[in-house]
Amino acid sequence: MNHYLASTRKYIPVTLLLILILVICLPTHRADADMGPKPSMEFEFEFETGNPLEIVDGVLFECDQADCSDAEPLEDIGPQRFSCTTDTCFSMAYSYREYHRLLIRFSDGKERQSNVFPSDSFETTYKVLVREDDLLVEKIRGNSNPFLLTLAGLFVGGILTLLLSVAMLFLLIITILRAREGMADYNASRGVFISLWIVMGFLLVAASYFSLAIPITVAIEAILGLIYAIFRKRAKLTTVTMVILANMVTLPPFWAVSYFISGDFNFIVFIVAEIIIWLVESGVLYLTQRKTIRFWEATLLSFILNGISATIGLLLPL
Repeated sequence: MNHYLASTRKYIPVTLLLILILVICLPTHRADADMGPKPSMEFEFEFETGNPLEIVDGVLFECDQADCSDAEPLEDIGPQRFSCTTDTCFSMAYSYREYHRLLIRFSDGKERQSNVFPSDSFETTYKVLVREDDLLVEKIRGNSNPFLLTLAGLFVGGILTLLLSVAMLFLLIITILRAREGMADYNASRGVFISLWIVMGFLLVAASYFSLAIPITVAIEAILGLIYAIFRKRAKLTTVTMVILANMVTLPPFWAVSYFISGDFNFIVFIVAEIIIWLVESGVLYLTQRKTIRFWEATLLSFILNGISATIGLLLPL
């Protein structure tokens, strides 16, 4: 074990360089006011008027004064709006004023106005009692602002993902070193393989949160890798593990770049990225199985795997 740790030290600068390249390549884009959680209101209607009436349209008034003497309709700006179906109403805003009042027109031709009601929760559900000549709005439930919790979750998730990525790169280097001595198989490197499965499993779960295309692509290539191993009489467990590892090295950065790039050159970027992925995965497959596979065969295998998965990926609505 000390031999492998000593041999690994010279690869530390390469690992740090790979991490630096990954960080530099992570896309940045402007903050967008339309992103992130926003306060909302949902209105559920009950009727004292006999048969339920259909909602035709309505207005949500915003007020700073407790008597709503300064009432102004909520403006439609981006996601900020007030809308109704035939039996419910919903609003979302960048921010609300302190007080509100509803004005709803129903299918009986009447316009009914509500009492003034406050909003003291981030997500609030109200019951609207429809009476003969007016509306009575009462709060049913409300949820607090999830922004800080969401931000904390993203921060912790980002740190864990970075640590898992570093661990995966380290395990990749260990696997390459063992492959040089013909020991990069499950029987000879059981601990390394189990560690790889754990790390890659967590990374796949994290990746699926952003795009289901990533785990689907990995699954497709893993199945194709198994077919290849059966056909060529290779070690099935080793081959499938290395195919998944090659994908985990390339797919997350590729997804991040392709997700944030927009414009007229998307197809060109896609082709260039696929060529880079093909070459990188060819190198991973060869270096981790150099005693059982030639470079040209690793290159051809990677080309076939990526060609099929990319074609299927283009057809997926994800």
